[in-house]
Amino acid sequence: MNPECVNISANAVAHIITQSRHGGGTWMPPSDFHFTAAGYSVALAEAEIAPFADHLPFAFQHKEKGWQAVGIFGDHQNGNACLTPAGQWRAGYIPAAFRGYPFTITEGEEAQLAILESAELLSGGYDGKAFFDESGNLAPLLEQTRDFLIKIRQGKQRLSIAIQELDTCGLLVPWKKLSGHVQAPEDLPPLFGIDERRFKALPDSHYIRLRWANAISLAYAQLHSQRKLENLARLRQAQPPQADAATAGPGAGAATAGLTQGNEILALMNEELNRMNEEG
Repeated sequence: MNPECVNISANAVAHIITQSRHGGGTWMPPSDFHFTAAGYSVALAEAEIAPFADHLPFAFQHKEKGWQAVGIFGDHQNGNACLTPAGQWRAGYIPAAFRGYPFTITEGEEAQLAILESAELLSGGYDGKAFFDESGNLAPLLEQTRDFLIKIRQGKQRLSIAIQELDTCGLLVPWKKLSGHVQAPEDLPPLFGIDERRFKALPDSHYIRLRWANAISLAYAQLHSQRKLENLARLRQAQPPQADAATAGPGAGAATAGLTQGNEILALMNEELNRMNEEG
């Protein structure tokens, strides 16, 4: 693997932003959320657990790097239930991971910013946003994006520790109702939820342990989100045909729609970063 490339999924590669590769070009913010059309779940950061749980269910899932909180916004067969044909998000809260698209960061302390070039948001002209400033440093907007993505990563790491404590205390059980709704392939890790009966019967020693791990509010939020499974079903039932949206390429419409909606997405990222800084 080229050291300037970052694997972010089985079929997607992001390229580290460098002067040699991107110095003479510009990029366009996505004009809509069509790039989420085929998805149905997203890893959540600590600061977005409560706002997400107010609208949609989230579960716990154990992968190679440990536990993570997974927000559910659709199902495996039909994709995103929260997307309008115009590419707008209609479920109240937009996950933080989608606000930083098409950027990601590398592993390790350096956390270099990378871009998913297959998103087709690169521009060779002057109609987009610059990667670098006049001094050759990463443009301020991209520095802010990098900070945002670092905050998300840190929030996921804190959540992983808290979820591990929930598991150690015996509170996690397979969430069969959600798993049936999502209809994910059997080879994917199972989805877990909080067992409310066990949580209510938790001994004081375990309760204190969870409190120190900031896991009590997480448990309550997950129980609250279990009641939002009906919201997800209603969104799917009320969703108009998605043929056009599902087949649209990532960032579709950016070239013709200009930067109006793109700027709104950037504003959402800034809003989320400010909130994470306040809660951090």
